[in-house]
Amino acid sequence: MPAPNTGGCQCGSVRYVLTTEPIRLVACHCKECQRQSGSAFGMSMPLKKDGLTVTGLTKQITRIADSGNEVTGVFCPECGVRIYHVLKSAQDVLSSNPALLMTQVGSDQATSSG
Repeated sequence: MPAPNTGGCQCGSVRYVLTTEPIRLVACHCKECQRQSGSAFGMSMPLKKDGLTVTGLTKQITRIADSGNEVTGVFCPECGVRIYHVLKSAQDVLSSNPALLMTQVGSDQATSSG
């Protein structure tokens, strides 16, 4: 989908504007992505940090990945939808869920499928 794209979390407390195209689409098979997706893999969409604008109150949780990298996840504190995560070792790139690009039929705004 061509940029820009807009949307938000399930409850609408956090909104975003994606002004650039994603760098690529990734299917990750790490334990954390499996846990988050409830599947054998999780989908991630890396994008340039300056291409995503987020408004609304968010909560951050930092953990150490299996690789040893520090990963900070950014979520809506109300509904828990992950907006993006960022590696300490690559802070100019955010990874988000491809659902950010999903649109509702008959709507001019995208919504996250959560």
